[in-house]
Amino acid sequence: MTWPRPRPFGLRRALLGWRPSSAALVLLATALAPLGCASTSRAGLGPEASLASSAEAQAQFRALREQWINTPPDARGGLERACVSFIQRFPEDPQGRWVRIYLAWIALARDDTALAERWLSLADAGPYGAASDLSEVVRAAIDLAAGRAPTAYAKLYALEGRLIDPDDRLLCLDRLVLASLAVERYEDAVDQMLELAALAARRHRERLWRSLEPRLSEVPLPVLEATLPRLSASAIQSPSVRPAERAAAVDWMRQHILQVLARSAIQRQDVALAQRLVSSSPLAGSTLAPGSSSGSAPANASGAAASGNGGAPGSMPARSELLWLATQGSLTPTVRGRTLGLALELGDAATRQRSLDVASGIALTLDLAQRSRDGAQPELDTRPVDGGALSDTLARLAGDGAALLVAGFDPHGAAVAAQFAAEHAIPVLLLDAPEGGTAALSRFAYLVGEDGDAVSQLLRKALQPRVDTLLSAGTAAQPCNEHGAPLPAALARAQAEQRRPGLLLLGGVECADLLDQLDPRWVLGLGLSAPRLARASQHEAWQLTTGRLAELESQRGADASSWFEKKGRAPGWYEALGHDIARIAEAVLPPAPESPLRDPAQVAEVHQQIILQLARLQRNDLWTSSEGRFQEQRLERQWRAQRVER
Repeated sequence: MTWPRPRPFGLRRALLGWRPSSAALVLLATALAPLGCASTSRAGLGPEASLASSAEAQAQFRALREQWINTPPDARGGLERACVSFIQRFPEDPQGRWVRIYLAWIALARDDTALAERWLSLADAGPYGAASDLSEVVRAAIDLAAGRAPTAYAKLYALEGRLIDPDDRLLCLDRLVLASLAVERYEDAVDQMLELAALAARRHRERLWRSLEPRLSEVPLPVLEATLPRLSASAIQSPSVRPAERAAAVDWMRQHILQVLARSAIQRQDVALAQRLVSSSPLAGSTLAPGSSSGSAPANASGAAASGNGGAPGSMPARSELLWLATQGSLTPTVRGRTLGLALELGDAATRQRSLDVASGIALTLDLAQRSRDGAQPELDTRPVDGGALSDTLARLAGDGAALLVAGFDPHGAAVAAQFAAEHAIPVLLLDAPEGGTAALSRFAYLVGEDGDAVSQLLRKALQPRVDTLLSAGTAAQPCNEHGAPLPAALARAQAEQRRPGLLLLGGVECADLLDQLDPRWVLGLGLSAPRLARASQHEAWQLTTGRLAELESQRGADASSWFEKKGRAPGWYEALGHDIARIAEAVLPPAPESPLRDPAQVAEVHQQIILQLARLQRNDLWTSSEGRFQEQRLERQWRAQRVER
């Protein structure tokens, strides 16, 4: 590594023996910058005249950049002196803008936001380009440190998609994970941690993976458990990551999530979670299995994974203890506390997103992440549906102690859940209208969701007078294309031939790519599951609304204010359903018994009490229903189609 010639002896000795403060470093760098072309004899203590060639400056910057990349992010404070030295020696060199951004990052890592902002103001990163993008990453990180988490999340999310340099993406993702956790976008945070772990797999693996472990522990257990089946190397987007690095990151994350879940199951004596960890297919080959060594942390003789090398702190709970706990459950209905059971359907992208949205709405409304378990408030128990066996999943939730169940994210699943309710006399809340309609529902099945196709006819009526032709996308008959494929033929023809085409967008996140391919003439009707409106801002758009949904942002009550503070946006339909289900559970679940009820007569009496309370329900704090009551076992609503105001 080639370093510049020594400075005059007086300054060199002063610098070697001096431990400057952060403020002093700023003053030194900014004060000496104008002296770059002046004679050192002018003041006696100034640096040598900065007459180095651009080749010399480039060589020094290249060496400094290499040091920066090869140093773990949490250890880059040690490069501060070298960065300041570069600025002093080459104050006018264009590469100095990068070094000033590095110094801003170092200052921010010390929680010195004032110094970080000062360095950024001196960076002159320009209006666009890689330096400008990295500068914006640091600005967003300053927002995060200052408590402006929603603003930081929005900035970092936009930047992460356009950063190309692996190290710049690593820094952006590091802050984006923290911002996602701060605004409680837990599913996003897990995906970003996987991406970050893959980027760090070549360099800084041990240190950075260890720093991610406490962040994973902040994610609610239902989200972690729902993440396991979809962990895959193909989900990692960074093109610079090699296949082996992708596999290593996925394996590390799977093992650590399993360790977090297993420890929780044993500490809380959670029989249901222990059963799922022992029996579910994602655990095959994990450190829970005897003799396994597929995780990033090796297993010791007792079957516990050692800490370090990417493993979670402490050791993996003994498999025998987890197996013993798993044997304590059964399929016999019980009542434990005030427990709401949610069957998560994760088989495809649409139902998976709906499941996570409902779980997120329930957890945030009940404030599960912030409060301790005291038995007075409802608890949420989740279980993924394994291989389409919804009835078995509901039976296991009831055996775990859930007195009120939630299921049915599509018409078929709702029909299965309604049949389970009738056969077992256990109350179930349905999230979609069952096949065959609601006329034949038993008194144990209550519909809180809606028949999306029937409700969407309101959108059709609102759009038809405004367009020349009206098409649909996002249904089983007309699925949306994924991965940015060309427009479906019918939409392409309408866009080419019709003066004013219209589109009913009835699908979910899988339809988002369509919005980028439609010209501004399209009039959109956004169904219940439609993607976020940010990508449809150039179109005239109409949406379905009911209850207080349209007024939440402008007329925020306490619960809505809490939602916007944590999420930074309006709730989607299934998130709002999760909110309402939580409020219904608060109203209808009876007080927690002193000990779990296993006597069939006592359990049946609790179920009867819940049915009676559902029939009498009257709530004025629901988001999707102004009426707040059931009529003929269906949550009463008044729907309307409303133009989206920009």
